[in-house]
Amino acid sequence: KERERKREMFGVGRRGVLLAFRRTVNEASLLVGEGRGVRRSLSYGIPHESKEGERLVEKDCLWREIYEEAQKVAKEESVLSTFIDSHILRHVSLEGAMGGILAARLHSKELSEESWSRIIACAFREEPDLGYHLCEDLRAFHKRDPATLHPFQPLCFFKGFQGTQLQRVANYYWRQNRKELAFLIQSRCAEVFAMDIHPGACLEGGLVIDHGDGIVIGETSRVGRNVTIYHGVTLGGRGEPDVFDRHPKVCDWAVIGSNATVLGNIRIGINAKVGASAVVLKSVEDGKTATGTYTVVSKKDLTSGLVDVYSI
Repeated sequence: KERERKREMFGVGRRGVLLAFRRTVNEASLLVGEGRGVRRSLSYGIPHESKEGERLVEKDCLWREIYEEAQKVAKEESVLSTFIDSHILRHVSLEGAMGGILAARLHSKELSEESWSRIIACAFREEPDLGYHLCEDLRAFHKRDPATLHPFQPLCFFKGFQGTQLQRVANYYWRQNRKELAFLIQSRCAEVFAMDIHPGACLEGGLVIDHGDGIVIGETSRVGRNVTIYHGVTLGGRGEPDVFDRHPKVCDWAVIGSNATVLGNIRIGINAKVGASAVVLKSVEDGKTATGTYTVVSKKDLTSGLVDVYSI
């Protein structure tokens, strides 16, 4: 029965049966390939030529790759067989595997693994973009991080990747006005992954947070698509208590080096780079690089005696 279940998961037959996972975590629907014609989901009737259909198929293909790699690793490293079976092989979707991995890392005496699984599964079920961003992040790690040999690795082992997915779950509950639960998730993320990211921060897909140690991202920060952030980075405010929108906005394809500090409601442009240990207090134009102390001292700073904070 177990072999038959796995064959059904990955599809057999002349008509090229594909499995695309539904928006619920543990349910699946079949996508049937009809030659060169338009393929449609039996559950949603979504044409695969549409953006939604393409994203479903891409997520399905990635899950196949990870599942097959997990089977290979479990066979070669017998000591990991139990770990891989509980985290990958017993699940039927990428979202389900991610939820199981996070729940296993987060559970404590106060909140059980089962409770964490329900919390995470609810977010993935109600917010389909979480699953798509998960897929995009895995592809980004495999493409842009030389240490990633297969998408299976960040899914199971990389805390920078896992902490990013957990923050998005917290962001879902933040937007649902369940602020206390969102803060609980943030707090546990800081304890387990050493990443303190406010649940109000918005992180787009294709994000690579390498290593993850010491990451601090403020409430009104926005991080665009395909951004790379290294360890020790701070996206923070300038201590202005009366200003709500007080954190940086990082545009697509930007790179922020390790231990860089970016402060205030400024823009890091498209394809811009911030060097390691830089202090950035003014916007960086598209395609430009900021190193050292990248700032402008205003008259207000001079009169208030804060010049030593904002200049070399």
